[in-house]
Amino acid sequence: MNRSFTIVCIVSLLGATASGAPPDNWSSTSSSLWGNGGNWSKGVPGSGDVAKFNGSAGLQTSITLLPSSVAGSISFLNAGGASDYTFDTAATVNRNTLTLGSGITNSDVGSLTFYNTTILSGSQSWNNSGGAMAFNGKVNLGSGSSGGTLTVTGAGDVSLNGVVANGGSAAGNLTMAGTGTTTLSGANTYTGSTTISSGTLQTNTNGALGSGNPLSIASGATLYLNGTSQSVGAFTSSGALNMGSGGAFTLLGSASLAGTLSGTGTLTLNAGSTLTLGANFSDSGINIVLNGGTLKLNGTSDTFGGLSITSSSIVDFGTTGSSILNVNGVSLAGSSTLSVQHWANLVDYFYSNKTTGTQGTAPENQIVFTGHSGNATVWNSYTDGPDNGHQVTPVPESAFYGSIMIAFSLAGIMAFRRRHPFGNRLPYRQLRRELENRLCYRASFDHLLVPVRVPGSGSKGRLSPAK
Repeated sequence: MNRSFTIVCIVSLLGATASGAPPDNWSSTSSSLWGNGGNWSKGVPGSGDVAKFNGSAGLQTSITLLPSSVAGSISFLNAGGASDYTFDTAATVNRNTLTLGSGITNSDVGSLTFYNTTILSGSQSWNNSGGAMAFNGKVNLGSGSSGGTLTVTGAGDVSLNGVVANGGSAAGNLTMAGTGTTTLSGANTYTGSTTISSGTLQTNTNGALGSGNPLSIASGATLYLNGTSQSVGAFTSSGALNMGSGGAFTLLGSASLAGTLSGTGTLTLNAGSTLTLGANFSDSGINIVLNGGTLKLNGTSDTFGGLSITSSSIVDFGTTGSSILNVNGVSLAGSSTLSVQHWANLVDYFYSNKTTGTQGTAPENQIVFTGHSGNATVWNSYTDGPDNGHQVTPVPESAFYGSIMIAFSLAGIMAFRRRHPFGNRLPYRQLRRELENRLCYRASFDHLLVPVRVPGSGSKGRLSPAK
């Protein structure tokens, strides 16, 4: 045998080995059967093959799968022009399965539609840089005892319209890492985590994020609820949470919310959940429902719509900096209580644009500040003065407050008698009237007085008008 020919063969063999097995090209111009070996360049694909479509023009684009079809991966090219591929039909949805070992790559600008059940035999990436990809059948994130992670990448849009399930006994995970939009439209049952690293994840039906699954939204990424109702477990966000119109987002575990919050709807904190706010939010269209959970402000200034307490809950003003909570109104169901923790006078502010009731009676006395009883809680009806408009605050108990006023009155009468040129001769009623006028005038400005140190006075401080 010629030596040079032998060397060329060896080099060619090594090159083929290094680059992997050649793809199995779909070559049929008439038959649609996946299971027909003559429709492929190498025969029916196996679990280690790349099933390649759209290598040339005029190919059959409506594919009928086997009951159990397999491939290592699928690749769609645009070499033969844009082609709209479909796998099975709406009438045979989920009748056949396609098991993939390492994912999908698409650059075909046509649309791809799958009506079969798609099974992941391991973690994999679906990269779509072409036209829209729609999976109208089930997507199983694993099989048997193994669970995988499906990562969606690329700038193209991907729609998971069927049910996304674990597929086996282990939890499956879903990650959005592209720059396009991935849409979930099924009542999904997978129990693993949902990670939005980039792009947009959109939900089109209630329960699309599973029930109590962990969820994270990275900076620059978006979760768009599109007005649907979703319930999640552990939750972190430094990206964008867009409720859409009338969305409902329920937290079941520990959570932190930074980034942005937009849209209208309801944010509910169930028992066992603590939501720590890491940014200043101004979203009057979003109502907060505390159903046994804890809302922690942690040095932020936040405005929401209504604050509803459906089961005894906590608002924690945190221990860092000044925290401000401004809501349209506060409502408490039944005998539920709202415990206000780590609130510091003249540091933290709790505003309600609507009255919380009458001091000493329900429901206002169901708002309890740490160190005070519920009967001490009062809603300030006045709006004049800095930081005092419509505050919900604790005040001294009525008996104690009365004692203070009596003491002030006695001291005032004595001082007035000494200073007034005819003080000792004025009738008691006139003295009282003069004193009340002076006290009322001073009380209206007391909230503007703050303690300051007088240089060189030797005293600790005095009351002076606030600036």
